[in-house]
Amino acid sequence: MRVQLVDLIPDNYVDALEQQNIDLALLPERSFPAWIAHEPLFQAAFAVIARTGHPDLANAGVRPGDTVPLDLFCALGHVLCSPDGKLSGLGDAALAREGRSRRVVVSVPVFEGVMQTVAATDLIALFPRDLALHRARSREICLYGAPVPIPPPLLCMIWHKRRTGDLANSWLRTVVRDILASPDSGATS
Repeated sequence: MRVQLVDLIPDNYVDALEQQNIDLALLPERSFPAWIAHEPLFQAAFAVIARTGHPDLANAGVRPGDTVPLDLFCALGHVLCSPDGKLSGLGDAALAREGRSRRVVVSVPVFEGVMQTVAATDLIALFPRDLALHRARSREICLYGAPVPIPPPLLCMIWHKRRTGDLANSWLRTVVRDILASPDSGATS
């Protein structure tokens, strides 16, 4: 067996599955083509993350666990996880419903890059809450409440239907499911 973790551009996952470049993907729920099998895994709620001792949050009297005031949230610079380099995401849609916007000043293709950038700067980010809880101490990151409700996306495991009965693929799906369901994984249903 060989395991490779690859980042998929959201709009290109179909090609990767169809060409058998990947066996399994984890993506937010969407309309999948009929030839893709999928299994809902968990909903990923968001939190605001900032480095420990963030000066603007501290000066505003916002403590870890507090909700970041909307005006401050919109004024601060943000990091966005975006595999395809887009500068907007679910948080921006939630803000737009309130007639507001934020300043995304950096996009990085992976969540680890978001954590590293936030830990080393005065930028903040909307980030999957459970993943942030799991990694916050090791990165000196604090969690805060988001100032607007952000509907948590449902993360799904997807694979090509032709692989549904394949024993190795079935085993891999079981391992991924078990890892994401374990208390240490940070995933919740």
